[in-house]
Amino acid sequence: MLTPIPDARQSQMLLPPPHALPRPVFRPCNSSCSSTRLLFWNVQGLNSPARCASVRALVSDARDTVVCLQETKLQFVSRSDVFNLLGGDFADNFGFLLADGTRGGILLAASDRFFSLSNFTTTANTISASITWREDGSSWTLTEVYGPQGEA
Repeated sequence: MLTPIPDARQSQMLLPPPHALPRPVFRPCNSSCSSTRLLFWNVQGLNSPARCASVRALVSDARDTVVCLQETKLQFVSRSDVFNLLGGDFADNFGFLLADGTRGGILLAASDRFFSLSNFTTTANTISASITWREDGSSWTLTEVYGPQGEA
């Protein structure tokens, strides 16, 4: 954003007109927005206790309410796994796409205190879900993507 230059010897720069400013693509209009925190992270595997501890600490410290993890490299994801990884608020409100061997894997979870997830759909490299704010019932769809790069 442009602001006036304090040096009187230079001409003042004015703010651009409103139509020249970038417009947000998505701006939810309810009071839940202020408590919504999204985390997107390519974790490069969740088979290490140290990596899992790092994820848990970040989610807890940042107070994330929606967590999207790519490249989990997990062959199975249980309620217990999500509870240990993200905490109790996420344990009953998640969906996943399993890894293909040692590649890929996606976990999409949301805090039960704020959201409910439904209508999960998956493709080879995506998982989508409807996310509904518990406070007012408004909803939106989130699609999480992980696609491994081809051989160089």
